[in-house]
Amino acid sequence: MDKYIIERIARMRLARFKRYEEVGNITQVCRELGVSRKPFYKWWPLYAKEGLLGLKDRSKRPKNHPKTVTKGIADLILKLRHKSCYGPQWLAFYLERDYGIKLSVYGIYRVLVRAGEIEPRKSRPRKKPVYYQMNYPGQRVQVDAKYMPVIFNNSHPEGYQEYQYTAIDDCTRLCACLRHMKSSVRLIQWILPE
Repeated sequence: MDKYIIERIARMRLARFKRYEEVGNITQVCRELGVSRKPFYKWWPLYAKEGLLGLKDRSKRPKNHPKTVTKGIADLILKLRHKSCYGPQWLAFYLERDYGIKLSVYGIYRVLVRAGEIEPRKSRPRKKPVYYQMNYPGQRVQVDAKYMPVIFNNSHPEGYQEYQYTAIDDCTRLCACLRHMKSSVRLIQWILPE
């Protein structure tokens, strides 16, 4: 986020507190400014403790992760790697068998990459989809047919089958839809009158 935007957000929070110091009523200030009281109560102690610096957004990143590979285990992985030149899969197998340490193959891979022991795998570039768009209307029309469920009514107590025909122009993306009991010739005659 841009530094100016961060400063602006902090100054907006500061304006709330300055207004609160004038009025002395949190509910009234929040109602005037159209904000909830919850953020007011969140930022007020930080402002009181740190001033304007306390009003800047803080990182939501956790300070530590419970499944982080410890320094001792990372050293053991590197020691086994130097000794045997095995890859992450074999190292995971030997760590579990010989030392009783169960780590994922990807966790061992990340330790080896951070230490510079192996090159990180490069992901393949994704292929961009090819969009087929024609130059002028009617150059190509996509036609689909769908069988609709059997319909029962008073005029057809034995039920009858309808078809839904859809035509989409590849240039303009205009769509024509027709429900009919008979063949698709009716759709073509409807779309392309003589």
